[in-house]
Amino acid sequence: MKIATLTCSCCGSSHKGRQWHLRDAGYGICVKCADWLQDKGESPEAMKQNYGSNGIHWIDSNSAFL
Repeated sequence: MKIATLTCSCCGSSHKGRQWHLRDAGYGICVKCADWLQDKGESPEAMKQNYGSNGIHWIDSNSAFL
């Protein structure tokens, strides 16, 4: 699966990521919103369920795409 330009489902910004099958086509989560959600206590399980795997579908400020 190729890295593509997606729209953040939280803030609407453009970002790079891979499509997660449980998100509408063309949507994912940006680094800023991923960091914000995790800082607010979103569990790793909830992040994976809602946005896919960190490093594959999305990244936070502490990771990179695989």
